[in-house]
Parts: sequence; structure tokens; C-alpha cells
Amino acid sequence: MRWKKAHMRRMGEATTPRILIAVLSVGLVALLVAAAPSRAKSPATNAAPPAEASPRSGCLLCHGNASLWDGQPSLHVTEETISASVHVGVACTRCHTDFASQSQQSKATDPHEVARSACKSCHGAQFQEYRESIHGRLAAEGGEGGGATCVDCHGSHEISGAETLSGQETCANCHESRYKSYADYYHGRPYKLHAGDAPACWDCHGAHDVLPAADASSRVSRERLPETCGQCHEGSSRTFTSFGRLIHGSQDAHRENIVIRTVTALFKSLTSPLR
Repeated sequence: MRWKKAHMRRMGEATTPRILIAVLSVGLVALLVAAAPSRAKSPATNAAPPAEASPRSGCLLCHGNASLWDGQPSLHVTEETISASVHVGVACTRCHTDFASQSQQSKATDPHEVARSACKSCHGAQFQEYRESIHGRLAAEGGEGGGATCVDCHGSHEISGAETLSGQETCANCHESRYKSYADYYHGRPYKLHAGDAPACWDCHGAHDVLPAADASSRVSRERLPETCGQCHEGSSRTFTSFGRLIHGSQDAHRENIVIRTVTALFKSLTSPLR
């Protein structure tokens, strides 16, 4: 009997520290859980954590307000304009690099100046072609009437995909007479009537690498014209391309052709009202 009591006493003495350790462990876990930040909705407001602000929201706070930019329409930018652009996912400071650092003091506002430094950071190959083109060379020389820059052809905040470009909006602003003369039956006229297979200006002259026809490297030079026409007309030769002058010169050819002049004059005399 004495043995049994002694055994029970020793068991109790051994169990007490274990129970104490267990109680302390449970208490510590409870404290850690209580102190951990909750990711659930707040029971008091039942509201989700606020969403991250748009990277453009700070810029558009001012630039989206038209009343602040009277006389400076290029500085008025709307969310709708950017959302319709191919640059919808690009942060403002990716192009306006001088605003990316507070230490920069010079803030360029001329879109041409912005384009010179911004576009090449993402479009290096195109910019290199442009720099060697007639447009890039004239732009580098500066002065009034300089060459076209990226924004002259593509726009600034409203840049759309290349497939939406139109020769009238892109090229005719500077080359009005050449665009007007692009009126031959097989190329210019179908293009202006929105035929899907008619060539646009850049299909023949190039896009970023435009050069004068007198330059041997130009796509429309005497040396390279068979290659250029061969994109659509397989097997083009010098003889074939000699008719290329009619693409922009059909109206002049009609005026110079004595048969066409005679028929036109006769038709006008027969259809004009009698006086």
C-alpha cells in the first residue's frame, strides 16, 4: 500500500511540469494569432482593403482637367484617350522620363522633344532606321519645316496600331500634292476607296527608312524599284517599272496625251449647255 501511494506521488510530480508547459504553449499561440495582421474584411465596416491606385491617376488629376489647359490642348489628356491607345499599359513616366526622378529639373513639354528621347528606348530598331531616313536627317538639322518626327506620323497619347494608319492622315499632311496625284487606276484610286489589297504610301516608299528617289538606297530608286514592285508583281523588271511614273503621274499623262485631250475637249463641248 505504501508502495502504491509513493508511486502515485511520483507520477503527480512528473505530470505537473508537463501540464504547465502545455498551458503556456497554448497561451503563446493564442497571443501570436491575436497579434497577426488580419487579411479578412473588417467586421466593423465589412469593406475590402483599398485597391492599388492607377499609376496614371496622379498625372490625370491635373492633365485630365481641360479647364487647366486653355491654349495648350496637347497637355490635356483623358483616360479615354489613353485607354484607346496601344500604350494603355505603359506608365506616363516611361515616356516622360524627365519626370521619373525628382532630381531632374528640366521638364520637356514639346511632344517632338519627348519623342526623341522616349520612343527609341522601346523601339530601338525603328528609331535607328528613322535616324538615317530623310525625315530623321531633316529633323536632326532642326529649323522651321524640319523633318517629321514620331509624333507627326503616329500621334502622341492617342497612338493606335499601324494597321489603322491612313495615308491621308499620315503622309498627306506634309505631301499633299503627292497624295493628290496618287490617283492611278490600279493603285491610288483603289486605295482611296479602301480596297484591302491596294498599296499604301509606305508599301512602296518604306515607313521608317524613307529616302529620296534619287538615293540609290531608296525603295523607289531606279536600282531598287524592280525589287519594290516585285512585292506584288512577281518578276518585275526595269521595263515593267518604267510604267511606274504613271502611279503619281497619270493625271499629267492624260493632260499631255493628244488623243485624250481631243476626246475630253469633244466630250465637254457636247455636254456643255447651249447659250
